[in-house]
Amino acid sequence: MSTRPRGRARSPAADRAILGATLSLLADEGYERLTMEAVAARAGVGKATLYRRWSSKPALVVAAVDHVAKLVASEVAAVPAASSGGLQRIVQPTASFYRGPSGRALLGLIVEMWRSPQVSGAVRTRFIEPRREALRVAVRDEVQRGELRGGADLELALDMIIGAVLYRALVSGSPLDPAGATRLATVLRDGIAGPRRRRARISR
Repeated sequence: MSTRPRGRARSPAADRAILGATLSLLADEGYERLTMEAVAARAGVGKATLYRRWSSKPALVVAAVDHVAKLVASEVAAVPAASSGGLQRIVQPTASFYRGPSGRALLGLIVEMWRSPQVSGAVRTRFIEPRREALRVAVRDEVQRGELRGGADLELALDMIIGAVLYRALVSGSPLDPAGATRLATVLRDGIAGPRRRRARISR
């Protein structure tokens, strides 16, 4: 005896539309002004379709963070291996990401991280920590190549890279463009390369 399927199968296209609309609204409006109704309208789905998948705004935003983490997984993993001028190629993709729609959506969640443990945990574990680890490996490679001194504080260097990018994006309102990213990389290199490296640069 056959049994009747329980409802229609979940549509991957609808899922993508909803998550994309969530990210778009986060970038445009921020978390506080984001509503389930606005997401449904922008995604072109009914509210019932949305609520069948995610019953609350925090749950939907966590799913959107998962979604963007998967979208940028290759970019997170592919921080360039150290080579001449490697710091510039570490800073550039970090700044570039936060200029784009997915990066702007994540910027909109930074304040909310302090109010919502659920959102904070998702952003930290799915994006911030993997990205920081990829950057850590790249900067460590710079030390091994002799581009940076062995005693350099790697965690402080990471804070300087990420902090400068986020400050420009969140506080000054002026995202770090490619020229600015190049200047930041130069300042970082001069600051943490060590006296021997700096003297070598001056003597050229």
